Amino acid sequence: ETEIETALREVYEETNVNVELIDGFRKKVEYKNPKKNDIIKQVTYLLGEFRNQKVIWQSKELSRAYLVTYTEAMKLLQFESLKYILEEADNYINAKDM
Repeated sequence: ETEIETALREVYEETNVNVELIDGFRKKVEYKNPKKNDIIKQVTYLLGEFRNQKVIWQSKELSRAYLVTYTEAMKLLQFESLKYILEEADNYINAKDM
């Protein structure tokens, strides 16, 4: 399974939404597991969009799921690294005139 196939599958499994990935955006973050300092977690963020689908989040996988505006998301995000990634995604979208 490729990184893209994994991303599409995970999004569908956790939200019941089929997304279309936007080519060219990929950000990777590494951080230490707060409960196990000897474990480093790698997370890759891709950019995607969907239309006319109802989000049904899986409570076994997610504690919460929201559809929010960029401004609302920036207020909700707690970590600066995630705010930076969201800002980069917004800049990418605006540069492509999507």
